[in-house]
This record gives sequence, structure tokens and C-alpha cells, in this order.
Amino acid sequence: MKLSKKFIDEIRDFKTIFCLISGGYHSTTIGLLLKDYNFKNVILLHNKTFLEMKSSMNTIKKLQNITKYEYKEIIPELEEETTWDILRRSFLKIPEVREDIKNNRYDRTKFECCNKLKKFSAKKFYNDLPNKDNFIVINSICPYESWLRNMHLHELREKNTFIRLHKKFGKIWFGYPFRDERSEKPFKKYLSFKGFGNIKHSGCSICPIVIAFKMYNSPNYYLSSKASIRAGLPCFQNTIEKFIYSN
Repeated sequence: MKLSKKFIDEIRDFKTIFCLISGGYHSTTIGLLLKDYNFKNVILLHNKTFLEMKSSMNTIKKLQNITKYEYKEIIPELEEETTWDILRRSFLKIPEVREDIKNNRYDRTKFECCNKLKKFSAKKFYNDLPNKDNFIVINSICPYESWLRNMHLHELREKNTFIRLHKKFGKIWFGYPFRDERSEKPFKKYLSFKGFGNIKHSGCSICPIVIAFKMYNSPNYYLSSKASIRAGLPCFQNTIEKFIYSN
């Protein structure tokens, strides 16, 4: 895989490049590509939720060892709440969200876990840093992942740029190297060449969005990792859905 010359030119003058990583296909690829292009001023940045799959954390460690880039974690600030409090409220919203989906009015904000475990703490991290114009955050989303991501990246294509001043995050610069990618095949081929042939998708080990949209037939898979135990989740009987409908 190659990075666009325009993308490289647009991020070159930033003093610090924060590369968001999750242990998945896309973020691991950009971390390796920045190394290939000899960028020295990169910090690998991970939004830690404590719900990560073990395979994702292993990939992150491997990426650190190969690139030798500095690594930082953004930890959620939950005050008096626990991860379980937030997850429980989110999961109990699934029946309501499923009705919304049927009526084509899905509102992702009803699941508060993404905001409270990731977005709010990330926003605080960026805004606590001095000299916002000196750094850029690299986000590895692709247009083929969802219509919403395609829409946001289409705006960048229309403006002939790979970077955006993200006002909702407090006027923080973000870069999107995979603005024009339309398939995961190039990622898999590149990662296999780099020794990451067995890499899996990243994400939380337990997720209400996955269940709400029935992305997988066996939601019980998400209960198998140690992450759910660390979060204080109980052992459900058969599936997450049984737990939801019994509460």
C-alpha cells in the first residue's frame, strides 16, 4: 500500500503526529506505513476502554515493537461511575434502538458507552495539550465501512484534502489517509507482507451496537474474553439478549 503524496505533504509540517491505533486492520496499517515513509515524530495513541479483545492488544504491542514509536493511552475518566454502569444502561437500550432501526431513525447517541468510554476522554486529552496547531490526529476510517463515514470522507474528496479542522473536538486537526480506499483486500495483503497475517478486527469485546444490528449470529462470543470480567460483567445464561429482556 502507498500513502497519497498530497496526504504526506499535508501532514509533514506538524510537529507531532498522533496515530490512533486499535489493533485492527486499518490503524495497524497506517502505523506501519508512517514508519515505511520514515516519519519520526509519531506517537501511537490508543483510546483504552478495558474492553479490548486480547488479540487487539497483542497486535498493538507488536506494532510498538516494530515501529519503536512512543505509545500513549487515553484512559476514560468515569468519576463515580463504573464501566459496568455505563454498559448496563447501553445494553438496556437495545430493544428501543431496534425499534428505531425498523423505523429508519437510528440514533447512535442512545448508546452512551462509545462517548463515555472513548470520545469524551479523547476530546479532553486533545484540548489539554498546548499549541493545538502543532499536532494532527491520524484516523484510519475508510469510506466502505459505513454510509456515515463515506459521507464525511466524501466531503474531503470534494475539497481535495485529506485533513480537517475538527470543530466538535475543539478545533483539532485530523488526517484521513484512507479517504479513497474501497476494499479491505489491500490492507490484508499489506499486513500479511508485514507479518500481521492473522490480524483480526478490533473493537470492544462486548458491544451493544453489534447486538442491536445483529451483526453476528452468536453474540455470546463477546462474553468469552477476560475484558468482560474486568468490566465487572456477570456470567450471562445463554446470550446477552436473555440478560437484557430479564432486566
